[in-house]
Amino acid sequence: MSSEILVDIAMGTYNHEGFIAQALESVLSQETDFPYRIIICDDFSTDNTRSIIMSYVEQYPGKIITVFPDKHFGLMHRDRPYPKVLKQCTAKYIAMLEGDDYWTDPNKLQKQVDLLERNPEIAGCFSNAIIVDDDGNMVSDDYFDYFKVKVKPEIRTADIVPFGISPCNTLLFRRAILINPPDWFARNIRHSGFDLLITLHGILYCINEKLGAYRIHAGGVWSLSKLSFRLMTDLLFLKPMCRDIYMHDHYGSVIREVIRQTIFRLLECKSQEEGSGKIAANLVKFIFAYPRCISFFILIPFWIFRYYEIKLRCSAIIGIKKIISGDR
Repeated sequence: MSSEILVDIAMGTYNHEGFIAQALESVLSQETDFPYRIIICDDFSTDNTRSIIMSYVEQYPGKIITVFPDKHFGLMHRDRPYPKVLKQCTAKYIAMLEGDDYWTDPNKLQKQVDLLERNPEIAGCFSNAIIVDDDGNMVSDDYFDYFKVKVKPEIRTADIVPFGISPCNTLLFRRAILINPPDWFARNIRHSGFDLLITLHGILYCINEKLGAYRIHAGGVWSLSKLSFRLMTDLLFLKPMCRDIYMHDHYGSVIREVIRQTIFRLLECKSQEEGSGKIAANLVKFIFAYPRCISFFILIPFWIFRYYEIKLRCSAIIGIKKIISGDR
């Protein structure tokens, strides 16, 4: 058994005092023939999450690396948990796990590493998962059925662009994919971006097993956020992707169509949610920050209308001036 760390488990957590122990136990109970470690970032939790983490650090010296920022950054900040954790990862493989989820199979890591070691064309892999609630009660025994996701064993970019499909808590990939990542990934590191980035380096493989548990609960940061926030987050993710030469040339039409649908959904939110003025302001900023990707359905008709509106006004003003000056 080599002493070199083969897998880094990247964990992000925030106010998960009721779940973080189960998450850590599910990692520490992994049975492997290789060393692994946990790198965990707590986004300045206001509950006992950090103290629970530190109790495990004391029990397992050298096994858990902590990243503790001195303030809360949230989902959209560049210094949110995952970018900080990924900078600390040096192992050949990286596995992902949120602080409120956990693994259900003690051989999860071994199965995934064995798969990638035998198949160099596979850049990353994931599996199905069960879904549980706050108390650990079963909500669904099939993640894909619950979220109506269609998967196949070998996934390529065209199958998922522009978003990912894997349960984040079962994902494992080669760290090499993070070397010189495209701008659209580096600017907005998010779960769906990992799946897409993996397919640009090889096959994303789906293991036909349930190796993890995905938790749906009242304290979930993403699930509690407004639909308009989630849609605006999607647009901010898609904008630099549309600028990317490779993505634009190969998948531009798909990305633009998703942008169009997302904008229409945002416009619906504008009339239904409080603070709709901010939604509109953010939408306008997005449109004019990169007009090329959406001009074909919004800006061109808008400016044509404005052109004729201004032209008619100018004609009316000229006519009035002629009447006043006695030219007519």
